Amino acid sequence: MEQDIRSFEKYKQEIIIIFIVSILSFCFFSKYDVLEKTVKLSSEYENFEIDEIMSSAIVTLFCITLFSLRRVRDLKTAIHLANKSNKDINSASDKTWELKGILPFCTFCKKIRNDSGDWEEVDIYIGKHSKANISHSICTDCIKQHYPDYTDEIN
Repeated sequence: MEQDIRSFEKYKQEIIIIFIVSILSFCFFSKYDVLEKTVKLSSEYENFEIDEIMSSAIVTLFCITLFSLRRVRDLKTAIHLANKSNKDINSASDKTWELKGILPFCTFCKKIRNDSGDWEEVDIYIGKHSKANISHSICTDCIKQHYPDYTDEIN
């Protein structure tokens, strides 16, 4: 949001600068008749009645061209950043998964009841309903309880 405000202020300032430069160039060309003097020097028979407007138009077109080039550069930068953000979001969403709702979980055997009412092992259920890979291991409490001879090796 703050960046949008800064960006708008930047555009607003550039438009004001272009307008001021256009008015100043019109005043300058009107006062000193720059184009008329140039035309008189180059050719005695040519007569331009709208020389100030043409001169101002040239300066204005120059400023608008610069303004447009800067906008194109900023737009390319914004598109590049948006594409990079989209790639980051897509890669992050590929790495995440979510199981929703209430999972009926057996208190004793730790199986999960699926949608058809059958009971499945936890690792099979998670494998079917998510992108996660299951790896089996034994926690330290279970090692102490079921393999007391190996508890010294853990510590």
